[in-house]
Amino acid sequence: MRPDKLINIRLHWRHCWPRKRRGQETIITNAQGTLETQEEQDRWLSENREAINAKIRRGIEQLVSGQGIAEDHLDAHMADLKAKPE
Repeated sequence: MRPDKLINIRLHWRHCWPRKRRGQETIITNAQGTLETQEEQDRWLSENREAINAKIRRGIEQLVSGQGIAEDHLDAHMADLKAKPE
């Protein structure tokens, strides 16, 4: 970015609070850290967009074909998934 270009930044307190609690108290430091985090998240989403969309499509196809998990079994299924190592 050119130093002479102005941009407006809107930070929500919920994004800044964790950084402030870690001792990064100046607004400039806080804004820079928050923007870096946002850039990392945007980069991750961009790199993984195709895989994410494929998983969503597969899930929708499973629901449409009746292969979904019944609501009364969902909590147990999620617990099983969380218990499995990655």
